[in-house]
Amino acid sequence: MRISILSICFISVFSITCYSQSWQDVGGGTNNSSHGMCLWDNKLVDVGSFNNPCQRVALWDGTSWSCAGGGVGLVGRDAIEWNGNLVVVGDFWNNFQPCTDCNGIGVWDGTSWTPLGTGFNNDVLCLAIWNGDLIAGGDFTEADGQPCSRIARWDGTTWQPIGGPTDFDNDIRCMIEYDGELWVGGDFNNVAGCSACDGLVKWDGTNWVGGDSGVDIQGGVDSTVRVLYVNPNDGNLYMGGHFTDLSIDGVTTAFNGVAMYDGSVWTPLGSGVNSYVRAIHEYNGNLIVGGDFNSASGTSANKIAKWNPNTSTWSAMGSGMNDYVKSATVYNGVFYAGGAFTSADGQPREYIASWYEVPSVPPVAGINSSTGSVCAGSCISFADFSTNTPTSWTWSFPGASVTSSNLQNPGSICYPNPGTYTVTLQACNGSGCDVETMNVTINSTPTVTVNNATICEGESATLTATPSSGGGTFAWSPGGATTSSITVNPTGSTSYSVVYTLNGCASISSAGNVAVNEVPSVTVSSSSSIICSGNSVTLTATPSVGGGTYSWSPGGASSTVINESPSTTTTYTVSYSLNGCDAPDANATITVNQTPSVSVNDETICDGTTVTLTAIPSAGGGTYLWNPGGQTNQSIDVNPSSSTNYSVVYTLNGCESTIATSDVTVIAQPTVDVNDETICSGNSVLLTASPSSGGGSFLWSPGGETTSSINVNPGSTSTFTVTYTVNGCADATDISTVIVNETPTVSVNNETLCAGESTALSALPSVIGGTYLWSPGGETSANILVSPSSTSSYSVVYTLNGCSSAAAMGTVTVNPMPDITVTENNFVLSSNQTGAAYQWLDCENMSEITGETSANFNPAGDGDYAVVITLNGCVDTSACSTIYGMQIKNIESGLLTIYPNPFHDSFSVELNGDMIGQTMIISDASGKVVAQIIVSNAHFIVSAENFSPGVYYASVQNSGLTIRLIKL
Repeated sequence: MRISILSICFISVFSITCYSQSWQDVGGGTNNSSHGMCLWDNKLVDVGSFNNPCQRVALWDGTSWSCAGGGVGLVGRDAIEWNGNLVVVGDFWNNFQPCTDCNGIGVWDGTSWTPLGTGFNNDVLCLAIWNGDLIAGGDFTEADGQPCSRIARWDGTTWQPIGGPTDFDNDIRCMIEYDGELWVGGDFNNVAGCSACDGLVKWDGTNWVGGDSGVDIQGGVDSTVRVLYVNPNDGNLYMGGHFTDLSIDGVTTAFNGVAMYDGSVWTPLGSGVNSYVRAIHEYNGNLIVGGDFNSASGTSANKIAKWNPNTSTWSAMGSGMNDYVKSATVYNGVFYAGGAFTSADGQPREYIASWYEVPSVPPVAGINSSTGSVCAGSCISFADFSTNTPTSWTWSFPGASVTSSNLQNPGSICYPNPGTYTVTLQACNGSGCDVETMNVTINSTPTVTVNNATICEGESATLTATPSSGGGTFAWSPGGATTSSITVNPTGSTSYSVVYTLNGCASISSAGNVAVNEVPSVTVSSSSSIICSGNSVTLTATPSVGGGTYSWSPGGASSTVINESPSTTTTYTVSYSLNGCDAPDANATITVNQTPSVSVNDETICDGTTVTLTAIPSAGGGTYLWNPGGQTNQSIDVNPSSSTNYSVVYTLNGCESTIATSDVTVIAQPTVDVNDETICSGNSVLLTASPSSGGGSFLWSPGGETTSSINVNPGSTSTFTVTYTVNGCADATDISTVIVNETPTVSVNNETLCAGESTALSALPSVIGGTYLWSPGGETSANILVSPSSTSSYSVVYTLNGCSSAAAMGTVTVNPMPDITVTENNFVLSSNQTGAAYQWLDCENMSEITGETSANFNPAGDGDYAVVITLNGCVDTSACSTIYGMQIKNIESGLLTIYPNPFHDSFSVELNGDMIGQTMIISDASGKVVAQIIVSNAHFIVSAENFSPGVYYASVQNSGLTIRLIKL
């Protein structure tokens, strides 16, 4: 539906400055070439080699520039809107640009840049959308690390080649979708071995085709194709580049850089231009071409020209540009051209300029939508498809989440509720308005549920899909059934899902689970089929699949394993059930025989004698087995060398008795061990006899003690013997040697020093060859160097042959250094140290001043002086003190005297009486006046309590006299 509205006014929601037809500045332009343009987010996107105002990607909103984050590095070649995002390609790589891991291609979502796969190994020069997929072309030979000959398709996860890995021998410069096919132009020849496929080919879905059989040009294009453009006004394909002559229907015709294709025949535009074409775009019903020419069909046109399809004539656009045009687009009714130029119409226009013409006819409103029918909650993408260059747009979307828009391309509009709604677009320009409407249908999205079922192996189950409303269709998986109910008999647990579709809207898949429970089997195993009375047998039920329930008979036990002790032969049966499926019963029969008993005597013998052991059974007729030895007689003779346990098992009718044991105790020849020891003189040690067996008696020599342990403290190395007797069988002896080592002694010297000095302490042992341990400090040498700050004691322990001396102590007495500070008062120097010896020095040659040995020193004149102070043998010298100004005079036309100088809180002034009435000025070292005094007396005192310590200058006005003063 379309409604035409005539208007005498130019209506726009955008602010457009009206001006005469001339090339205009675009926000100050950029600082380098523009290579490509597109529209995204209702802004004009310019990409190129510039880094100002942005890094290779700049966005123009009609008023000012903005940037896409940090942009990309090196060069941006082309840009396109895809899935709502901005995609930029060019000569940029991860290590040269802000877009991390973007190799030749980056995606901007309005907030950040992200890579698309691992990108390409060389320049990407152009982009296109074909069948909804993103296509990249250029000079690369790899995409995502795989061979790919200069063109690739993004499949949503990775880059895939189109055609073979070596189809193209040179650059792809431009691409476009035309009549559902992908057209490609560039520098290449003989694509995929096709000799006529030069400069221009198209992909038919399986192969690359060109020449007469593909693009209706015999032999292909004679030179590079730089631009392909589909004009929305006439639906024709336009081609620009470096070519001159094309062979059409066997006739060679001059095209000179630009040509039009109506789907079957190529037509020149006049006689073309006199050089190559880089950019083509429709504007106000005309076709604008840009490049490096200066003439179009004989008409002067510098780098850009306008083709009028109604009159088939070329015309200039102002006086053109000073360098070639690379890119062009229309944004909000304004034509934009970009390239290498820096002026247009003779005015500064840095690499981009705009041109505005009031449209001569009203627009024809047109709506381009992704679909006319969706399900509730889904979205439809709307875009302006109007012709004749509208400059403002008013959209109405009743029933949608966003009900109106003034954007040219409002993009995705979402409808939350079902219904039929009318979309209205009013497109306007300076010549009037036109209205187009279309209806969209929003269908309800149904829901569906499916029951679950549980069966045993071999059984069937019925699953039923229950939709929210009837009238739709069902699609089951697996199986592909289309009925609302299905009967299934899976061999294993299986999930069956169904999608219900009503009015073209498919429900979310709903699943019904059929749990197939295995029919189990069970077997019974026993630890023995024959047992002896009083013994037990373990019966184990082993199912094919665990997790079920058991029932045993007799007894009614419900466990997997049972332990039984039948007194007579018995048959046991188990029933097993799993998930409602019963296994056939299994059973086992246990035969019971009577168990005999046996006994045997214990014995005690001395080492080397023999004893007889006899087994006494409960009933005769059986067999015997002794251990150790393996003998089978009822009685056996044994003569073990040590106490031994003998056992016998009696077997009757296959039943073994419990084991009967005999302990044969052998009183063996005893042994005894006693410890050797090493001690220090004066110490004692415990000697302990350890016999091979207990129960005996001890006798020590010397001493006669009869305990197992004795305490000894010999004065020198000695031996001790112990004798051990047990059970009258034998005696054993052992000797202990106690080695006695001498305990050493040690002494340490005392020392006296001055504060800050060091001294050595030495440990002198009674016997050399041992080790030392000092405290504090932990040193281990005989001599140590110490530097205590105050009187301190140091101890050392000396160890020789494991014997440590008593600690010896050395004291280091520390005398303090004298106080070397000096005080000056009215030219008298005084030492602040009392009770010491003094010697004053002249600092000029550090010589002693004869007779000056008291704490106070009154120098004879100005100079630098120090004092040597001796206190308790500790000597130190003070710093040099300066005495200056004991009397300073400056006489010129009279006398001026100031004293003392240096001064503390005041000084006296004496001057010639002729100076009375003059002004004395006192200034600091920086020249700042700190006091002015009118002289009223020949002698007066100046208070200087508020003066800071430092240098001052006193002068009398008009006298030329100046004296340097020092405040202490």
